[in-house]
Amino acid sequence: MSKPNKKIPIKHPSQQRSVMTFEAIVEAATYLLVKQGLPNVTSNQIADKAGVNINSFYQYFFDKQAVFSLIAERHIADNEKAFALALEAHQSLATDRAFQAVICDMVELFGTVAVFRRQILLAMPLLVGPMRQMEVREGLAKQLMPVIPSIRYHSRAEKKRAAHLLVHTFMATVPVILDPLYADGEKKRLQEELKVMLFRYVGLE
Repeated sequence: MSKPNKKIPIKHPSQQRSVMTFEAIVEAATYLLVKQGLPNVTSNQIADKAGVNINSFYQYFFDKQAVFSLIAERHIADNEKAFALALEAHQSLATDRAFQAVICDMVELFGTVAVFRRQILLAMPLLVGPMRQMEVREGLAKQLMPVIPSIRYHSRAEKKRAAHLLVHTFMATVPVILDPLYADGEKKRLQEELKVMLFRYVGLE
């Protein structure tokens, strides 16, 4: 008998009242994640913040990690959608300009709701697992390949390698930039430096 996957909800609600309870739990967990950080949040705190009995919590989730895993997957889906929309919005531009525009859009996107994004990115390997994280990054790299300029990288293999390095660099750098210790002006400066670094990597000045 196979073991249940504890990283997904036990059940998905179908009736309106159940949906409201389910989403209240997710919203409460998101709030506490931002305020307290993942290690400091308990299932009881999530239930209390959601205004539900702890038994109701366990009707939908095995534990707090299951809620945060769901939040992480929603975050991934939102980012993939935003990335696809950015690519579509700039597809009429020349490749170098499209690349710059997409990078600018994504850097700006990750500058919003900064504390939440930082917490999720730092906890991503724990919440979805390294294999899922790699799968997501590979998908983003595949989407990025067509807009990598043919200045420094020409073959498909070269662009594939470059796209992977760009995505990994972006994802590793963003949590550093979003550190709450930095003032807003310093974060802005670091965001601009990240853009320039990624532009230069593909041969753009």
